[in-house]
Amino acid sequence: RTSPVTGEPLGRLYRLGQQADGTWLSAPDSLQGLAEATAELGTPSLSPDGRRLYYTYAPQRQGEHNTPQIWVATPDERGRWQPSGPLRLFADSTRLTAHPAVSPSGARLFFVSEAPDKARQDKELYYVDLYGDALGTPVPITGVSSTADELFPYATSDSTLYFASDRSGGFGGLDIYQATLHSDGRTTLLHLPSPINSEADELTFAPTPAPQALPRRGFSPPHAMMRVACRICMSSVAVR
Repeated sequence: RTSPVTGEPLGRLYRLGQQADGTWLSAPDSLQGLAEATAELGTPSLSPDGRRLYYTYAPQRQGEHNTPQIWVATPDERGRWQPSGPLRLFADSTRLTAHPAVSPSGARLFFVSEAPDKARQDKELYYVDLYGDALGTPVPITGVSSTADELFPYATSDSTLYFASDRSGGFGGLDIYQATLHSDGRTTLLHLPSPINSEADELTFAPTPAPQALPRRGFSPPHAMMRVACRICMSSVAVR
């Protein structure tokens, strides 16, 4: 099947490992247990302990209410990923949630959802604090809000993230911005310069991992490989 948004085959999740010298450990392979014939999967984000994989699940079923939502999967004893269903972030189970991004500490999850004002159609950024299997209350990041879309967050700490937006004042299309959340409630916003941004669309920003974060030659545990793959190979499930 093909995506009604892109016209391409439905997105899948793959794993790929890279060494500190830049060479690849293997060819991409699909994640066992996450094959889905009637949904597009993308934007994976792995918890620091490698035990939870958050991703966007966008169903493509005829005649149904196909709202993208964030799903969670955990590995079984054989290393196969087992989906546990959607992450219940809001009381309204039909509300769009997408583009999860776990902070490096594992304590916070950034994501995309609809604007709190139902009269608006744009997508906004939120975060929710994670307490093991429990969730805090989703918080809209009002300091980065605009009348345009804010999409594809990537967290480098509990308070710093990068995201894409097609707001006015950019170079054109989606541009990459950096947001820093301060303890006093302020948010500092930085529009990244050229050549990172251009007149084309820039999205799914993910900085290269530090060399010490990459597995050594001959040692490539699945979760270490997945952690690297999630940082450098995020697919772009469209929610626009």
